[in-house]
Amino acid sequence: MKIGIVGYAKPEIESLLQAYAVKKVLEDQALDCYWYRNKDNVTYKSTRTARRRNILDSLSRRQYIHIDLNEVRAAQEGFIRDRLSLNQNKTEKADSFVIVNHKSTIDTTNSNASYIDFYQRSYELKSEITEALLLCDLAEYEKIMGASPKEQSYVFMDCESDKSGIIPSIRRIAKANKLEVISKAYNRTFYGFEKVTEIFDPSEYLAYIRDAKLVVTDSFATVYFAILLKKPLICYDQGMTQGKIKRFLQRLSMMESYFTIKPTETSLKAYAMKHPHIVSNQLMKYRMDLTDRLLDSLGVFNLDQLVNCPTKITRGECCGCYACKEVCPTDAIQMLQDKEGFYYPNVNKEKCINCGLCEKVCVKRENSQIVSYEPDYPKVYSAINKDENVRMISTSGGVFHVLSKYAIEQREGVVVGVKFDDEMNAVSTLASTMKDVKAFYGSKYVKSEIDGVYEKVKEQLNAGRFVLYSGLPCECAGLKAYLRKDYENLFISEILCHAAPSPKVFKTYLKFLSIKYKSPVTNVVFRDKRNGWLIHKCSMVVEFKDRKPLVVNARRNNYFRNFLLDNIQRPGCSNCSFVGRKRVGDITIGDFWGIHHIDEEMFDDKGTSAIMVNTVKGEKVLEELKASFFMKERSIKELFKYNHSKPCPLKPEREEIFKRLGKERIDSLLESFNDLKNKAK
Repeated sequence: MKIGIVGYAKPEIESLLQAYAVKKVLEDQALDCYWYRNKDNVTYKSTRTARRRNILDSLSRRQYIHIDLNEVRAAQEGFIRDRLSLNQNKTEKADSFVIVNHKSTIDTTNSNASYIDFYQRSYELKSEITEALLLCDLAEYEKIMGASPKEQSYVFMDCESDKSGIIPSIRRIAKANKLEVISKAYNRTFYGFEKVTEIFDPSEYLAYIRDAKLVVTDSFATVYFAILLKKPLICYDQGMTQGKIKRFLQRLSMMESYFTIKPTETSLKAYAMKHPHIVSNQLMKYRMDLTDRLLDSLGVFNLDQLVNCPTKITRGECCGCYACKEVCPTDAIQMLQDKEGFYYPNVNKEKCINCGLCEKVCVKRENSQIVSYEPDYPKVYSAINKDENVRMISTSGGVFHVLSKYAIEQREGVVVGVKFDDEMNAVSTLASTMKDVKAFYGSKYVKSEIDGVYEKVKEQLNAGRFVLYSGLPCECAGLKAYLRKDYENLFISEILCHAAPSPKVFKTYLKFLSIKYKSPVTNVVFRDKRNGWLIHKCSMVVEFKDRKPLVVNARRNNYFRNFLLDNIQRPGCSNCSFVGRKRVGDITIGDFWGIHHIDEEMFDDKGTSAIMVNTVKGEKVLEELKASFFMKERSIKELFKYNHSKPCPLKPEREEIFKRLGKERIDSLLESFNDLKNKAK
């Protein structure tokens, strides 16, 4: 996606910093950004004065400044060239435009046009975003700050005028603290200080604020940067700010820095930030909200928007299988997390050699890897592990344990499954012992990270080792596409999947639990069967580092209920290619829901598995293992009468949850969409 950032001919530090902030946010989303200046051929009358008009000005030390704007433009060219990458090709089309205005405001539009066409026609304004400077945090601005401008200590004053009569108070504060007063020069403005500094470059401007002992301003931009740098601050509204600074400080709980009368305290501590932690948290929330609004207004998160990868599929189609990323010979593709917590491919065009491999392996194009069934396939069975101890620690009927034992002990191979790491991230990894396999037991109702796993599997296969790969259907398809050939020593056991929930929602929920119960979460068992296997009976067990486990009814838990209601799944799940008979594994395993309605002999409320045999290889392995199970053959119709057989829908509730995610407490948010109205305990 290409975004045009349009600036104005009049050189303003604030506008350039807005453009920098917008560009950094968009580049973090791996979007191509282009910076244009409207009417960049404008020249200014070359005038430059710094004088006093009369004897009263001389006595009061007031001086009149008239800046040569051509000199300003020349001084800012380096910043534009190095930080904004001025694009000279004005005929190249952009998908959307951001128009950088004065006074911290930007406008956005979805107009698809070249820069020239864009300005030759009227455009429909999509959104106006104020306080655009807040889009970047301190770390990003520190990258462009200049060297220290002064050796002596000083008060930095950035005021267009002195309508409030504050200058005598500032002189008194400066004198009491043995500070020089440096005032930023504005064009055609009178100043009451001898030391007036012309600051043209954004890097120099930020450095002046960074090194000041006190900042005095009526500029919103300077207020923001002073707060970001935790500087003692005196500020007030006058001129064009029109209460904007006051509203900003109220939101940050910093009204102690806002003055409607002249400040009287001479100690700098009186103007220091009182609650930096609260301010930092408020700024972070503010920044997240502005970022979401910007990206939404540009259509970045539209599901019909193409992913930033040569696969030529949309965000609404992408299943996050990693095949394109893993197959890239130049490591040009990385997977980046979006605002909902899902990973999408993003290509580095400088590394891309246009080989087309990513497009060839994409499972959402013509390379789905769905099994072409031979006659008499698929075959369906209900199965119960004869070892009840194994079955009770398994989510369903204990099939995965038997498959893993076969892979490791009989075939001397490895097993690929999903576990929680030390940070409670769901990750796919390899295990070569049954002790390590235990971490894979139990369904993980969150989309896992599979970065680097395909390559490790290929190494094992090429070394001649047997590999049991267990994963979601899209991940199994991604592995097959990545390998690009059949391996006799690869056995794929795909999960009968419902949907892939957001890792961001999951981690946010765990953070809430850790804070509420004052202990880090160390494990989650989503479906403990101590009270029964059926979904309305099973328990969700949350284990903590420093307290006893939390045990709740799984179906009524706010997180799990929203998973069941399709409220937190990946958008691509609504376009799933791997449902019903469309399988990619040698076998497919999952819960045999509804078995108590079909065959009471195969139901004791301790877990019954469904096994769908899709290939000859799958049947051969199951034949070797069938002595471990009580099994009965079933029909496809019986299997999918109660099981998930269609892609889950994209619901309005899902959109609302992700819109509010991060802006309110996660448990309250999820509870508001829990139709069973249970508050997690």
